[in-house]
Amino acid sequence: MNKSTHLTILSALALLVPAVLFASEIDSMSRIDVPAGWQTAERIGSSVALAYRAPAVAGDHFEENVNWVVSPLEAETGFEEYSRRAVAEVLGGVPDARLLESAPDTLAGDPAYRIVFTGRLGARPMKWLQTWTFHDGKIYVATYSADVADYESRLADANEAIRSLRFRDPVNQRRTK
Repeated sequence: MNKSTHLTILSALALLVPAVLFASEIDSMSRIDVPAGWQTAERIGSSVALAYRAPAVAGDHFEENVNWVVSPLEAETGFEEYSRRAVAEVLGGVPDARLLESAPDTLAGDPAYRIVFTGRLGARPMKWLQTWTFHDGKIYVATYSADVADYESRLADANEAIRSLRFRDPVNQRRTK
């Protein structure tokens, strides 16, 4: 299994974790701000995976969420190559996938890549926004998942959470331990 498939599977698994207490650390070197009222799911597996779920709305059968997956970077993987493979994996792995946006971006001051796509999760029509960046030997992947009909209603909160990613200064991190 390649790294991209591994991250896709972990992102999907993050959707299955029940919500627990609030937390804002992704890993020991990064943090994000979670929108008010959103709940946090726990870590999954050896890579870090956190799912932040929007507050439930009556009649809504899918909890919109932002999930993060952090995984070690394969030394030979370049950013452009990873981005090309990640887009291909989405298009090949999500039923009825349709790429709506695909462009370079920035995340926490680092080069990033951002895609928006639709597809199905089971019989449910879905829309996703996914952004990734490399930092300090790791891949940080953020995914906003929503029912197509509800995508816009939580997009601002999702973007706020994704854009709030900050990396800690490793020198200051060591001094505080």
